[in-house]
Amino acid sequence: MSLTTISQKLQDYRKSFHTCSELMPKKIHLESLVKQLPKSNLETYFAKTPYSRRKISFYSNIQKYLNDDMNNTVCLDIAKTLGDILDIYKVKIAHIHSLNSELEYILSEIDLEQERREEMIEYFRNQD
Repeated sequence: MSLTTISQKLQDYRKSFHTCSELMPKKIHLESLVKQLPKSNLETYFAKTPYSRRKISFYSNIQKYLNDDMNNTVCLDIAKTLGDILDIYKVKIAHIHSLNSELEYILSEIDLEQERREEMIEYFRNQD
């Protein structure tokens, strides 16, 4: 892949990192499950956090609210959906790391090529 292709892919991937088609249905389902709970700290946590700030750390913190009532079937569904969301994020982070690695590799190849070109120019200058 070329440098522009990878950087464009990375940019597009980051734009939809929290709102991709694989993640959004899970997030919506999780929110509907939380609304089914009777008044709880988890519902308050969701209400206090605007949707635009619901990132990985937000979903990681939910687990501490679930420990109180894990016998409830809704809580079990929440835990399962939460696990799915966090798994999707893990895959997305790994993908970003691989794209970053590809980008760094290509940039190092470009730098090496530039160094060789400069060495060759210097060599031919000294030939005169």
